[in-house]
Amino acid sequence: MTRLATLLWLVTSPALAQGMVCMSLKDINAVNKGNGERKVADAAVSSGAIMEIFANKKTTAWTLVVTFPDPPRACIMMVGDGWELVGTTY
Repeated sequence: MTRLATLLWLVTSPALAQGMVCMSLKDINAVNKGNGERKVADAAVSSGAIMEIFANKKTTAWTLVVTFPDPPRACIMMVGDGWELVGTTY
């Protein structure tokens, strides 16, 4: 398994999410908005979950959120700083 695939598996594992900070997506969005973060990336993963990255351009703070469909919940998986947008296309 590649490093990226391993990371995606880890952050989208429902068992791992039990130890994370989870709440409704509406509440997660309110927290991110309060921190001045906006969604800069998202991706669907094979488990049916959605991975989203929120970032603050001014402070470079970022939050990785995974939303799980069953039961519906959004979990903050990681936070950090130093977010940099490398390019707009790939």
